[in-house]
Amino acid sequence: MGVLLWALRSLISSLLSAVIFLSFLALLIVNSFSNKLLNDDVYSRALASEHAYTRIYDEVLMDPQIRQEIQAALGDTGLISYQDLLRVLREAAPPEYLQAQTERAIESSVDYFAGDADTWTAYIELGPALDQVKPVLFRLVDQRIDLVPLAQPDPSKTPGQQLAGLVQQAEALVDDLANRRVPSAVPSLEALPAQLRGPAFDSFIAGLISDSSLDPRFRQGLQNNRDELRRVFVAGDTRQVAKLAARAALSPVVDDALAQVRSRLDPQARVDLVALVKESEGGGQVWAELQPWIDQARLWMPRLSLLGLLALAGVAGGAFLLGLIHLPRLTKALSRPGFALLAVGASSFFLSKLTQSALLERLDGLVDASAAGLTGVPPSVIDLITDVAGAVARQLTDGFVIPSVALMAVGIALLFAAVVAFLVDRRSLSVD
Repeated sequence: MGVLLWALRSLISSLLSAVIFLSFLALLIVNSFSNKLLNDDVYSRALASEHAYTRIYDEVLMDPQIRQEIQAALGDTGLISYQDLLRVLREAAPPEYLQAQTERAIESSVDYFAGDADTWTAYIELGPALDQVKPVLFRLVDQRIDLVPLAQPDPSKTPGQQLAGLVQQAEALVDDLANRRVPSAVPSLEALPAQLRGPAFDSFIAGLISDSSLDPRFRQGLQNNRDELRRVFVAGDTRQVAKLAARAALSPVVDDALAQVRSRLDPQARVDLVALVKESEGGGQVWAELQPWIDQARLWMPRLSLLGLLALAGVAGGAFLLGLIHLPRLTKALSRPGFALLAVGASSFFLSKLTQSALLERLDGLVDASAAGLTGVPPSVIDLITDVAGAVARQLTDGFVIPSVALMAVGIALLFAAVVAFLVDRRSLSVD
């Protein structure tokens, strides 16, 4: 009878230990999903840890493919370099702006997967940033013109020759600005008497406006700003004349580029990230493959809290029953669940470390496979997505560590209590 009871206890102990291990593993997974995947702070921290918002300017926009598209959209103007153009974009939409917009999109996405929203919406509002592009761009162009040398009249020449040279320099200036190039020099108006500047401007601007070889939009821009151009010309401020002419030359190109961007946005000047993926080349197929996973995730995410409670009950209940079957011997009633909890916590701890590297490799392959289905995705974008996904995965597996250590601590406490009970029991026997 004693052997049978011992065998039965051993069998039940093994089964309960397995229940504790499986329940605790389920608890770790459920808590990681419910507390992390449905926590927008996890994604915000992952993006921040990988410096995603600065990498957009330092890496993504420096990608040759994206660079060509942006330069083509802005007419590949020579008035500013591509590095200067990135400064414009960075001032119009600084990393802090991108971060605020991204975190708002993350929050709405989490609401969708948590079942709090019926439609997955993830918007980036570009309206405020687009409104800042022209002011920032023109300010930068003004700075470039301020650095252009000021061409002084040659004092060795006659006033007539100086005037002829001034006209040639002005024509060269206009030609450079009309073709959106940085002028080699800005002519000074000192050679032209103040009383002659008004008539000279009227004659000069009339010739430009009627010159059919110039871009009609540039000529219209000069016409629209004629009064302001005349005022600064008469005042002798040639640099300001050049700045106003540069704006007349750039405005049509920038307006066309901004209008093209706005045409891809919704009426609120937002880009729908979900629709962007669906409508991209190859995106429909990728989305169709992801849709079943998305539907399953939305189905189970709201139920994770209940599953977590059941898993916790499995750990606590298994430990309690494991101790109960060894009563009335208090030492074994404490040591057996203590050993089980310590072993489960330690194995979970090491398992989490092994799982982390495997999960990171799996995510890399998943991102690469998804990107392969989307034609034209630059490598810099893939690298950024991979790094952010890896940061999220590390947070998920790091969440296993603290609960595993806590479970080991409980197991050690039970073993210590078992030792104390053993010593007390021995002392009582020796006293008797």
